[in-house]
Amino acid sequence: IGLGDYSSPQHNPHHLTEILEQFTGDFGSVSLAFDTHPSQILPEALFSSSHVGDYHQLLHSAIPENLHTDRLSDWDLVVAHEVDSDLERDFKKHFPNIVVRHAHSFLIDYFLSKHKKDEGSIVVVDKTEGNIHVLGLQNGSVQLCNRFATQTPEDFAYYVMLVIDQMKCSATDFKLVLLGKRAHYSKEEPLMQRYVKSISFFERPSHHKYSPEFSKALEAGYHQLYIQYACVS
Repeated sequence: IGLGDYSSPQHNPHHLTEILEQFTGDFGSVSLAFDTHPSQILPEALFSSSHVGDYHQLLHSAIPENLHTDRLSDWDLVVAHEVDSDLERDFKKHFPNIVVRHAHSFLIDYFLSKHKKDEGSIVVVDKTEGNIHVLGLQNGSVQLCNRFATQTPEDFAYYVMLVIDQMKCSATDFKLVLLGKRAHYSKEEPLMQRYVKSISFFERPSHHKYSPEFSKALEAGYHQLYIQYACVS
């Protein structure tokens, strides 16, 4: 289950209950990912449970108990993030063993597994409504993972180039990976081609079987869930 801009002060709990009651059966696992809540990546060696208050301040959270940590032990990383505790309780009523993580944790886990032996720089961009999520990898390690608010294709280009500058790599010696179909980036791609030599697209895995319902919706809208599934299956 992936959630975007959905938090308990605004959502209707009865509507949520109606949605969750549609999920019946014996599931092998259930995971829940938040993709718009603040997050912070920390090296596992520097993480300490006694300094939770410091991470809480980094995330600008008003409620300390909303702080969660995802341990990515394979990569020696910790992703600290905010989770609405009321919303989490609503989900646990239906799925007591649900695993709650930030979408960035799945993004990092998936692409590090895919590129852990690759040399050079890779920038992965996921475009959602009003935001882009950007993951920067260099020689198989995470350099940054952040979310930026965007309104125009020019905003998109500005933040991607900002990340490239922060990674201190030229536009000719890194790969840009856009999540979703090319049509989803019809305005952004021509802009990026002015600055970036290598642009590729991550589409949904072809080796899975899909319900006919998937053909009725834009494929680009599901790539985060494909990545989430790949990490927990």
